[in-house]
This record gives sequence, C-alpha cells and structure tokens, in this order.
Amino acid sequence: MGTETLIHRFDLETYRRLISAGILREDDRVELIEGRIVDMTPTGTRQTCSLRKSTQ
Repeated sequence: MGTETLIHRFDLETYRRLISAGILREDDRVELIEGRIVDMTPTGTRQTCSLRKSTQ
C-alpha cells in the first residue's frame, strides 16, 4: 500500500487570507517561497546584534 504526499501551493492572496483568518499570525516566522510556506530560521545573536546596530 503506497502513500501519497500532498503539496499545497499558495499564492500571495491566499497567504494574506491565512493571516487575516488567524491561521498564520503576522509575527509568525514564516515566509512564502515559490508557493510554499516555509519556516524561517531562528534569529541568532549575530543577526540580532547586526539588526540592532543597523536600526540605531
């Protein structure tokens, strides 16, 4: 018996509707890449320091 993997592709409009519906929150660490919603890597200390310096 085989199993089938389903892949759902999203466009920007659908992605925004997911946010509006509360399925995704605006502060979720995800991004839309080529139709896929992908978890972003956690912010590391180097990146945090760099971001702080650039905004000061």
